Amino acid sequence: MRSNLHRRGIATTLLHGALKIAPPYAAEWGRAMLSELHHVEGEWHALAWALGGASVLAKHAFLSAFTPDAATSAAPSDQKLFAKGTRSLITAAACLAASLLFFVAPTFRQAFKVSLAQWHSIPGLFRDSNMFFQEPSELSRVEREARANHDAEGLAFVAISKRGTDNTAELADEAVSIDPNLGWIYSAIGARYWGHPMVLEWLPKLRKEDQANALPHLIASERMAFGKDASGRSIWYSQSFVNNPAWQKEMAAAFSAPSLGTYDDKVKQLDRDVSVRYHMVNPYEARGQYWASQPYMAGSPNIYAKYLMDSAKDLASHGNYQAAISNYQTVIHFERLWLATGSPFPLGMLDRAYRGLSATYEAQGDKRQAQEFATLEGETGAALNGTLAPNRQASEKGKIISRNAAILEMSGLAMLSSACIVIGTILTATITSGSIKPPRLKLSRSSQIVGAISVAGFALSTVAMYLAYRPYAGIAEAYLYNGDSSKIRDLSLFLSSSQTPPGAGSFYQVGDIPMYFWVAILALCAIGLVSVTTKFLSQRRSAAVA
Repeated sequence: MRSNLHRRGIATTLLHGALKIAPPYAAEWGRAMLSELHHVEGEWHALAWALGGASVLAKHAFLSAFTPDAATSAAPSDQKLFAKGTRSLITAAACLAASLLFFVAPTFRQAFKVSLAQWHSIPGLFRDSNMFFQEPSELSRVEREARANHDAEGLAFVAISKRGTDNTAELADEAVSIDPNLGWIYSAIGARYWGHPMVLEWLPKLRKEDQANALPHLIASERMAFGKDASGRSIWYSQSFVNNPAWQKEMAAAFSAPSLGTYDDKVKQLDRDVSVRYHMVNPYEARGQYWASQPYMAGSPNIYAKYLMDSAKDLASHGNYQAAISNYQTVIHFERLWLATGSPFPLGMLDRAYRGLSATYEAQGDKRQAQEFATLEGETGAALNGTLAPNRQASEKGKIISRNAAILEMSGLAMLSSACIVIGTILTATITSGSIKPPRLKLSRSSQIVGAISVAGFALSTVAMYLAYRPYAGIAEAYLYNGDSSKIRDLSLFLSSSQTPPGAGSFYQVGDIPMYFWVAILALCAIGLVSVTTKFLSQRRSAAVA
């Protein structure tokens, strides 16, 4: 019996609630439905009757927010909610609430953060888009939790991710002390951040433990190439390091080494495992992990390869064919090792080395060897030419990616602008009306139009931002969770393209143009605010005089 009364009470409450939001022209019908409820037999039938009536009243309430109210001015006091001006506010609030629900989705929150990267050039706002997105708070959290859990992989991850700064050496030592099998991180860190002072302490140990690997010699030579001379000038730009016997010795050892291991596979696996373990899934993390796992030491090997081939050509011209052949073969040996690392920075000397060998054997009178190397040169050239079609496709894909990045940026700008305009409209209406209650708010026709356009712009921007970014969120997640790096370059291009406002060009070419762009936007907003305030004060003064 109690349950029956409970169900009929729910039905009555439901209809009463629907009547409170019903527009005036539907209220009479709703009251009739409520009166008939007492004559409906059966508790479940009464509940179904109430649900049907409430749904109809709710539909009319929703429609009344978008269509002129058919009620007379003598509507009951509890229906003032549906006055014409208030109805517009309710509609706007509903649209804004629906748009803000996008922030519940992690993908949209990532998209919004990425759209803010175009602000990174304003001094003091964001130091760097990567730092803004994950550092230092995320790395500090992982470091703190890894130390608490004695997680060697977590500490190694932080040591590599800190880009050779702060307490990198301390973290690396702590990780290896917990798990000696992680000793390879010394070489991995040195290969990526060879300019850090700690690498000097590691080099002797790296040479001793990895004697067959060319990597320690490359690290040492790269440090020499990027130093400063006595006058403080960069040695790299003058390329004075080429004649340095110590640099030549390190490069000769690297080019003749039987192997070249950069530990990029181990770095990628470590980063994926730790990212998932500590829930650090974001696009900048994926891009940073992919590129941080690649060796950035193509400068010195490229210059030394050219040096060897120029020397080989000179030796051949003086009849020293065996020494010339040895130089060309050394270049070929090292480039094969380099290509095997999967580095995105190939030396590009293989076809030239084959051509040099063919010419040397031809000058020596060995037609058969000359023909063999000429064939290898042709095959290498054909393989290079075969990449042109994919490059054209990549160019077209790059345009699409850049367009998506522009949509993301414009959506972010539109969201911020629309939000400012909506807030300004509400503040103006509040000041003009002298009240914050919706029924008393006074909005001019122009204010209503501007507010409606801004709300619609905010809603459309949220949808556009989500759709533009969603494919790239999938790329980041696929890489971090499954190790799928097939489209990571697309993600990298997308993130790079979204770091400057549309139309501003390359950040590295235009310098501080993004900063000036946003300063101009803020200045216009300030001018608009001053203009509205001045107009309001003048109207109040005129009204007081009258």
